[in-house]
Amino acid sequence: MQKVSISVPLRLHFNLIAMHQCSFRCNGGFGMAVDTGFKLIGKKSSVIEFKHASQELRPTLDRIVIKLEQIRKDLKLPHGLEACLYNAPLPHIGLGSGTAITLAAIEALLILNRYDYTSQFLQVLSGRGGTSGVGLHSYFTGGFVFDTGIQSENKPHLPSALVEPNKIPTLLFQKSYPFGDIVFLYPKGMFNNFGQQEADFFNAITPIAKIDSFEACYNAIFMVSASLADKNYETFIEAIDLIRNTAWKLAEVQYSGSNVKNIFSMLENEDVKGIGMSSMGPGVFIFSRKNKKVIRDVKEKYNLNEILLKPNNTGRKLEYV
Repeated sequence: MQKVSISVPLRLHFNLIAMHQCSFRCNGGFGMAVDTGFKLIGKKSSVIEFKHASQELRPTLDRIVIKLEQIRKDLKLPHGLEACLYNAPLPHIGLGSGTAITLAAIEALLILNRYDYTSQFLQVLSGRGGTSGVGLHSYFTGGFVFDTGIQSENKPHLPSALVEPNKIPTLLFQKSYPFGDIVFLYPKGMFNNFGQQEADFFNAITPIAKIDSFEACYNAIFMVSASLADKNYETFIEAIDLIRNTAWKLAEVQYSGSNVKNIFSMLENEDVKGIGMSSMGPGVFIFSRKNKKVIRDVKEKYNLNEILLKPNNTGRKLEYV
């Protein structure tokens, strides 16, 4: 085998849950897999490198190359990887591109070297999932996923990029998403919502009050997850809107800047339902239907890009050449 093509799902991340002073498990989150037409095509090479990538992605890819080179060394793999990215998303807009590219690149490297692996082995190799396992699990399973985070070990809450987990966050619930496409809007330009800025935010906000984590947990299980299990669109939309009122998401939106809050206000004033911010943002998702004029007006006023997200209920797709 000389080449492998991977259709790579991204993810929406709805909320983090146990962000209080936890004695048992902490973090945890829920979200869903989405398709944007993103593909990674890998072929054997003597080195490890990425091609056809935007300049914005280069810092992320440089870190992934270092990880891949270490994996190749540790596993004594004879071949390297030339990875070409097609329709790759920009980093740090709320779609989990770093985790998705990491998983796909490692998988391509193992496949091209005919190295047997499991999804759990690949997840551990990735070093991702230190805060929530939404992207780690949905890459393989697709659909809506809910994870219970990691053991707290009395350590401070930190963003995923700064945590090398000892265990993968436990997957508690997975369900297909049945309600159709999602609109995703994000600002043009670069954003200060990652790295040291994100770490400073975690340090300033955590731990939140225990009652606030309990409220987020009720929303995640008894509203969002239950409405998907029941295939109840109206309840799902209501539950998504209520996420914006939970303490952790309120803090994330506040940190993201005035534009996200203003976008929410404009959409709310036009009675648009089922809206939220994915992860640390600044990307905003819209689940409700038939709001084309309102969305066009919001895009023009706040200079936003738009992506139509297709629900992915099957996980990544592999094709061998």
